[in-house]
Amino acid sequence: MSSIDAKGRLYIDNSTLVSVAQCSTKAVMRYGLGYTTTGGSGAAEVGTVIHNALERFHKGQPPSECIAAALPDYRSLVPDTDRDRLLWGNVRAILEAWFARFPTLEHLPYSTKPDLVEIGFAQPLDAEGMIILCGRIDVVGILRDNQKWYVIDHKTTYKVDSIWLSQFQMCSQMSGYVWAAQQQLSGQVAGAIINAIEVSILPTSTRRCSRHAVPYNECSPQHLKAQFDLASRSQAMLEEWRKSALHLARRFLDLMERFGRRDRVGKLRTQGVFCEGCRWCEFAPWCASGRKEEQIPALFEHKPWEPYDHAFPDRPEESEPEGE
Repeated sequence: MSSIDAKGRLYIDNSTLVSVAQCSTKAVMRYGLGYTTTGGSGAAEVGTVIHNALERFHKGQPPSECIAAALPDYRSLVPDTDRDRLLWGNVRAILEAWFARFPTLEHLPYSTKPDLVEIGFAQPLDAEGMIILCGRIDVVGILRDNQKWYVIDHKTTYKVDSIWLSQFQMCSQMSGYVWAAQQQLSGQVAGAIINAIEVSILPTSTRRCSRHAVPYNECSPQHLKAQFDLASRSQAMLEEWRKSALHLARRFLDLMERFGRRDRVGKLRTQGVFCEGCRWCEFAPWCASGRKEEQIPALFEHKPWEPYDHAFPDRPEESEPEGE
């Protein structure tokens, strides 16, 4: 289904909201008109592989099966010419090290069950039910220390440190997930738990490790940097997030009404140049080369962004969202 259905209801997700806040051009090109570049990064493929393994683990499969099921396709996706940390052997070692630290669900700092893993949601942001936030939560669980509900989100990165972790204390994605979980679960969801896993090269040499006093190939799993970090959310924070999300969603509707055609996108503004939004933007080369309409088919693939389908990927093709 498209982002706007036949009844005028807008199905939106955090990626769309962030793009509206960053740059009108990116918002309309990617999330309105559905243009994107082909291919993906090796780092993104690593994140997918690790996420898939952790999904299976949280649904009750033993670590060995989780790794065996997650890795076969990855070896062909990221060739041996890529950076060492992304090679399949290192990714497998990272997963093995993580599972050595958390061999069963009982070793995690939270408790959960299979029906609280990979939860799709479509929750109205407004009283009229015309703007609907969609998403898919990795895990919902109860923190063993305080017996409160939390959203758990798996994140991989090149370097886990305090600066990288600090982004989740206020980020929109976690606020949206916590807000949505509160709508679906009885009781208050206190915040998010970031399952942070560093994707760096694990040492495998026979040199002696000064920290563990054994060869690196013996203590390699202990060098994995992975931690769980809390990102709490107050009700005041969540209500302000909801109001801001509604504001951005309505701005997206306005942008689509005025500029939602290929021959109009060149008239959109490029706010990304003021907030470093162009740094990783797939549309930056097009903007830099003059933003010409005739360049679009040659530079981009047409692949519509469908938030509801992403939230519920296993639904039958012929089914419709609730309320249709």
